[in-house]
Amino acid sequence: MTKCNPKNIPEADDILENDDEIEVISDDPEEKSEEETDTVRSVKKKRKKWPIVLACVLGGIIIVIAGLLVALNIVTGGFRSKELNKDDLGIVETTTAATNKDNTKKITKITNIAFFGIDTRDFLPEIGDQYRSDSIIIMSINPMNNTIKMTSILRDSKVPMQGYEPCKINSAYQKGGPALAINTLNTNFQLDIEDYVTVDFGELATAIDIVGGVDIELAYNEAEMVNFYSMDEMHYYDSFAYPGWNHLCGAQAVSYARIRNLDTDVFRASRQQTVLTALFDRIKATPKSEYPALITQLLGCVETSLTYADIISIVSSIDVSSAELIKNTVPDLNYQPSVWGGYDESIDAWVWIYDLDYAAYRVHTIIYGTEGNGEGETEVETVDPNTSDVTY
Repeated sequence: MTKCNPKNIPEADDILENDDEIEVISDDPEEKSEEETDTVRSVKKKRKKWPIVLACVLGGIIIVIAGLLVALNIVTGGFRSKELNKDDLGIVETTTAATNKDNTKKITKITNIAFFGIDTRDFLPEIGDQYRSDSIIIMSINPMNNTIKMTSILRDSKVPMQGYEPCKINSAYQKGGPALAINTLNTNFQLDIEDYVTVDFGELATAIDIVGGVDIELAYNEAEMVNFYSMDEMHYYDSFAYPGWNHLCGAQAVSYARIRNLDTDVFRASRQQTVLTALFDRIKATPKSEYPALITQLLGCVETSLTYADIISIVSSIDVSSAELIKNTVPDLNYQPSVWGGYDESIDAWVWIYDLDYAAYRVHTIIYGTEGNGEGETEVETVDPNTSDVTY
């Protein structure tokens, strides 16, 4: 074991072995002057003091290390980390992958993480404890320009899926958990996602309450739906939302994110991004001195394949307080050609069908290129996918 020795502090044995620093004293008592006798006493005192000094220094280091371990244990309390087998993830190698020699992550380039929002109320006994992912977002952290990009994949997208017939992408999580959900993203959009974060909508409400709520602007019909969902599904009756800007609690914000029948899946994905952006803004506004306590609470609200060391590496790779959050959606109706939306008899569900090769190109342009997000929405062509010439 290598000895820990503070800089410029010689070890006790070094003092005894260094002839240049210690004057040789005669053994003859008669030859010893009073000055020499004092020198002998001084050396003896030094011999006794150095072990004491070293013991104190080493003891201090041990205390610091123990304190860090205790702090780490506190910070990771309630932290649910689930390891994945990378062979199951369909990872497409890109030039942006970066690892150290010891195979630990080194965040020097863009890192993609899958974010899944699930609703544990959608329980199907025949499936077990797996649920459909109502929210699917590719989170891309870019320390080179201090940005975080959120690319939502519409949950009704019909895609090929390993081991299954083509079906809605949100069912991948239900059929094979986070591993199959990541595999489906990687293989269809040519990505290198290795990790995921999953949050239940109930836990998302808790996370929002932890930061003190979020500010969101509501349209008239959105306010009505927020009030309906927050009372009917979240059992929240303390206050009402109104058209315009509102400071929403967790139950109200999640109700806003889960509005189903008001418009299209495109707007639903946009609302989910709005909630996450508002949550991120609240975190950015939190004093850095409060980060440890905040992280402790927020980590208890998620399940992830990331280790605590991974999270620290990612967070330290960017300046959270000034990071820019950029939102996109795929298919993006401003860019994606030939997008079909309609009822699919083969899976008995409404789906989005579009050119996945072009969608993969678009995703790469968003993540690795310089294009921003398109705003607005174009007319959607509704067709019968059962008679269309779309291929997978």
